[in-house]
Amino acid sequence: MISTSADLDRFITTLFQGRLLPAAQLDEMFSLPKDNEGKLVPFIGTSCNRVACFEAGLMSTPLPNGGVLWGKTGHAFGYASGMFATRDLSLRGVYSVSHLSLDFGAPTPLANRLLMAVVAPAAGQR
Repeated sequence: MISTSADLDRFITTLFQGRLLPAAQLDEMFSLPKDNEGKLVPFIGTSCNRVACFEAGLMSTPLPNGGVLWGKTGHAFGYASGMFATRDLSLRGVYSVSHLSLDFGAPTPLANRLLMAVVAPAAGQR
């Protein structure tokens, strides 16, 4: 999908508000796969921290306060973007950055700094 950061913000907001999918399908997007004991299934790869973090198109990212960001990233040659929000939309962030890295398996340092500025801002700078 080619879009602006404003398009991505509008998309994730509309999706999370339940205006794009029936409630059951939206709930599935926020339900990570679990084993018979109710534990997250193991995941081997670079995106997650040893347990599943993807479900039906969304990636989960735990926050320092115990909350969870849900969203999606995308990369093309010289370009990276992402859109993340808490399920209740009380916190959301969208980024689009240009970079020179061809390593599509790892977030760019700039993208990581932008995400951390949103989820863990310095005291008093929110």
